Amino acid sequence: DENRALRVKRGAGYFVAPFQGWDGERGIPDWWTAHNKTKHGLDRLTFREANLSNALHALGALYLVLNDRYSVAGKRGPMGTRVFVPEF
Repeated sequence: DENRALRVKRGAGYFVAPFQGWDGERGIPDWWTAHNKTKHGLDRLTFREANLSNALHALGALYLVLNDRYSVAGKRGPMGTRVFVPEF
């Protein structure tokens, strides 16, 4: 589900939903575009996109993908993490 959200443990009500609004067929998440811009051409303009919000969205996406990959038919609960509290 692309709308799954993660609460940041030390983020005083800060949530990330890295795949929100992305259907997998068209469009690319904003954090992914920012990552590629900074990776392939770091300059004064793209440096602003290397921020904590985009980093948390990227880490959240990794967490969700790994959690989906290594849970078997819903028999295993969410993986432990020091950064996020799953809201699903």
